[in-house]
Amino acid sequence: MSNKYSSIRLACLARLLAAFCLLGLASASAQVFAVSGSLGDGSSLSGTFIVSGGAVATPNIAIGAPDSVTCAGAFTANAPNPPNGYLFRVLCTSGKVLTLDLSTPADPTGGTLTNYAGGPLRSISHLIDPGPPATDHPLASGTVVEIAPFQVRYVANLDAGDSVINLSNDGASSNGSTFAPGGNLCVGVYAFDPSEELLSCCTCLVTPDGLVSTSASAINSKNLTPEIPTSLVIKLLAWSTTGESSSGCNAGIPGTLADGLQAWATTLHALPTTPAAYGVTETPFSQATLSPTELSHIAQFCQFNQTNGSGFGVCPGCNAGGLGAAASQ
Repeated sequence: MSNKYSSIRLACLARLLAAFCLLGLASASAQVFAVSGSLGDGSSLSGTFIVSGGAVATPNIAIGAPDSVTCAGAFTANAPNPPNGYLFRVLCTSGKVLTLDLSTPADPTGGTLTNYAGGPLRSISHLIDPGPPATDHPLASGTVVEIAPFQVRYVANLDAGDSVINLSNDGASSNGSTFAPGGNLCVGVYAFDPSEELLSCCTCLVTPDGLVSTSASAINSKNLTPEIPTSLVIKLLAWSTTGESSSGCNAGIPGTLADGLQAWATTLHALPTTPAAYGVTETPFSQATLSPTELSHIAQFCQFNQTNGSGFGVCPGCNAGGLGAAASQ
């Protein structure tokens, strides 16, 4: 049996196991926040975390020199901090602990982060270094904003014509100088068939003010299984990168989530005519809720495709420039 069809059987097993793993998990609203600031010792602070079901999850916060640590470990505490905040601590490398005390004007009792709509970090936030000697580095300044790195939409009637996808970057994550703004985005593309199978995944590099594109036919060109579905669900996830090519992006290992992605796609709709004909519409992708479970799901299934698909299950990515409406057959 070929590697491709062995992978198909493994894919079915993986989907079955995933269904059992996810069984019984209640859905909960989730928000993605980006945090930035600096500590009293001059260390920069930036990263993201997800708030789901009133709790903080999946932190990915980097602290620059002289501290030079990454805070992405388990939470050692997660509790309200009345009267106007919410306190959480996350374990960092080198045994350090980052404490963030978020002011929550929308929730004056400090009872939950679910109602948190953005605001400054309280000045008592700090990084504790166990030493020796033990030191406490307070936050000098900081902000938290909600971001929208996750988008979704469908394309249909692919047996009658192609659908095109155009991606741009509005520069929301640029934080450099005028002539070196930074803010490049890796955009993970995850294509599912109507039965929820991840057929293919890939990445596109999207620079600020740039334009790249792909199509449903390109995404369908090397699916994990032999099927060529006539409709797809396409999910896009954006994270920051300092790289200048998509080779530094991996849809199976998303980085620090980031804002700035703008995306549009066309799809065909049957018209009430005889003989049958199709019209083309183009609409933006919809901003979607990214739960910690969904983030893990799309990344791990993409890793499965990359590892076991023998080259199948990985789409070719994007080309420079935009694509216009595709003609129907």
